[in-house]
Amino acid sequence: MEGIRMIRSEEIVVFCGAGRVNRIAKKVLNSINILRLGQKNLGLSNINFSSWPDGEPDDRIANPAKINGKHVIFFVNSHEASLVAQALQLMWAIKHQYGALSLTVVMPFMSYRRQDHPEKSREIHRNLWFVRAMKDNRVDRLIVCDIHSDQTSKNAEDVGIKFYNVDPTPAYIESMSDLMVRLRGESLRVLVDAPDKGSLPRAALLAKGLELPLLVNLENFKSRLQSGDITMDNKADEGTIALIEEIKRDYGVEVVNMAPELVKGAVIIIREDELDTGGTAAERGRLYRDMGAVEIYMAVTHMVLSPGWRRKIADDSPYAKIFGGNTIYRSYEKTTGGLIIDVDMSLVMGFTLNEVINQF
Repeated sequence: MEGIRMIRSEEIVVFCGAGRVNRIAKKVLNSINILRLGQKNLGLSNINFSSWPDGEPDDRIANPAKINGKHVIFFVNSHEASLVAQALQLMWAIKHQYGALSLTVVMPFMSYRRQDHPEKSREIHRNLWFVRAMKDNRVDRLIVCDIHSDQTSKNAEDVGIKFYNVDPTPAYIESMSDLMVRLRGESLRVLVDAPDKGSLPRAALLAKGLELPLLVNLENFKSRLQSGDITMDNKADEGTIALIEEIKRDYGVEVVNMAPELVKGAVIIIREDELDTGGTAAERGRLYRDMGAVEIYMAVTHMVLSPGWRRKIADDSPYAKIFGGNTIYRSYEKTTGGLIIDVDMSLVMGFTLNEVINQF
């Protein structure tokens, strides 16, 4: 656009943390380089990860002199506690020690995503702690893919970090295109399921993108108790019902309430932000299978896959396929012989990061 200067690649330095986040980072940069016509391609600068004999970290930026006065983009994942400490140290060094002009953290998956309940006095609000720790280390911008709840964005706003939540819906629409052609060709009824209050917005986006009705179950709405346990036998409260009405209005989607005759013979697509132990996902899928759904799918952004997940979600799986995002690297040991289809989030993340770069 006229009057907007495209920042030169020489003014940007890109680093990548551990946790094998380099795989998606390279794809994100490839998508950005396509958009930056006439500019030198952005690439990853090196961090040497190491430790001292006593186990203390000895991670070092290979050429720190190149950071001073530059806009730094730092890709990092935090799905393990050790990666959180490592990331915070590198953020501190980039900004405090080496004098970066600005620091944009791209975190495909953010730790402490569920510990985001200020109303729970018995639970440490680690989500706020993590966001504040990033601010203390002078992070200017934070880009996350499909955050668990909007409390994270509120926390970032409160501490003064510009927050961007990447919507993965376009990636799912692309990955599910062949499936949708077949289902429509067979004239099957297809519904997008929002299993809980937190999933309503993301499920509504998928339903709108696929031009499908949004399915909710007001008589069996999942909620999380103070203890952390999951219950599936609570009726939706007035606030949830009001939210559903707001979503119908704002997203322009048809919302249908659970009914056995509606599910029987239908195809159900369950939309979730993460697949952790797989217990809740297995229970939800088998509920629909027992109700007579002919095919059940899941669209899930973060494949956390904590120990025990395979027995719950892969053995006797109720799912025909699980469309799982690649925000967390899935090793060979976590493959499933085709049950999980990888959905590449790099393009949607690249569009968001490119917009942020244009604001530097």
